Amino acid sequence: MKLLKKVILLSILLLTINIKANASETATVTIGYNDINGHVIKEKKDKCKVGEDYTATAITISGYELTTETPKKQTIYCDSEFANNIAFVYQVKASKKEGTVKASYVDTKGNKISEPDLRSGTPGVDYYITPKTINGYTLVKTEGANNGKFTEGEIKVKFIYQKDGVEETPTETKKEEPKKIVTKKQEVKSSKKTTKKVEVKSPVKEEIKEDDQLNDSIFEQVKITFDRDQTKTTNNKYFYRVKVYFMTFVNRSLLVIRKVII
Repeated sequence: MKLLKKVILLSILLLTINIKANASETATVTIGYNDINGHVIKEKKDKCKVGEDYTATAITISGYELTTETPKKQTIYCDSEFANNIAFVYQVKASKKEGTVKASYVDTKGNKISEPDLRSGTPGVDYYITPKTINGYTLVKTEGANNGKFTEGEIKVKFIYQKDGVEETPTETKKEEPKKIVTKKQEVKSSKKTTKKVEVKSPVKEEIKEDDQLNDSIFEQVKITFDRDQTKTTNNKYFYRVKVYFMTFVNRSLLVIRKVII
């Protein structure tokens, strides 16, 4: 009977020692932060108490985000005989839309002389494009910014080259002639210069001219008669004058009468 009591007491004592030993026993927990391809981004090791639950929380990693299928917290039972592992799966964080820079190479006439350069980068990141060295051509002008920061969308840069040995002929600009201001005096002078004298023949003048011509013809006839008869008489000179006056008077009278009648 006494022996039985001793056995019971010893068993209780061993059980108590066992429980206390298990309560103080710990195990290692490995926490992995992996990408969707299984590659380890980060890793962490921690201690867990054997026989108890262990909870781990996901961390923030620059450039990555937790996949929607992966919970932010994971709990496992801490075991001393098996490995204690926790895995959080991450994917690359979606970045802003990339910007592009397109550099083209043309001559002064706009013809392509080399293949364009294409660069891409995250908006806000600096870029710089060095123009190409093209045989037989010299860079003369750059349109657009060949350095700066990427933006969302496309940035265009144009490098313009001139062919060696060819001089670009400058375009002649026609000078406008100044308008002449014409004053009123000049207008009057020009109008005077352009006006031509137009002679208007008067019928009265024409008739007077005809009368004079008729008188002259009568006078000539009388003179011829006088010259012919001058050798016959010495008093013909006086007679000649009287005859001329008389014939002129008659002729004038006839003309005046004719005008009155008409």
